Amino acid sequence: MSWDVLVAKESFLMSNMSPQLPSVNRGVWKNLESAERAWVIERRHSFTIYAGNIWKVSSRTIGNGVVVPESLFKILIDDTSKQSYAYLIPNKEGTDKDFGKYQVTVSEIEKVGGLNFPVPDKKDVKNKIEEPNLKKFSEEKKANCKE
Repeated sequence: MSWDVLVAKESFLMSNMSPQLPSVNRGVWKNLESAERAWVIERRHSFTIYAGNIWKVSSRTIGNGVVVPESLFKILIDDTSKQSYAYLIPNKEGTDKDFGKYQVTVSEIEKVGGLNFPVPDKKDVKNKIEEPNLKKFSEEKKANCKE
């Protein structure tokens, strides 16, 4: 978020935070966020993204009663192709860094979360999206930030 001071500050607002285990935040969640940025750049399309938490009645709390989600979800919609991609990621130790292992359908997220998302394509289909070359993307980003 270093490209814009206001955006960087907004990333620290409570409305933009979710209690995640460090291994999830620095692993699979980071990899998915990096892939999202790469897809936008590679495709030259904008995406609509829904992200949130799934809690259970028995979810644990931290601090002043902040509930820790059992899992985290993301739904990405390519605004040009109208295809959607959904991921449901466990918020627990041992979660694999490969976000592709957690791809689900939008219907599955709606079912476990009791939610309804306005996606333009079928909610019960797992659309395939080619994983970007994150190493190449990272190198290009570093080179652009030095300018």
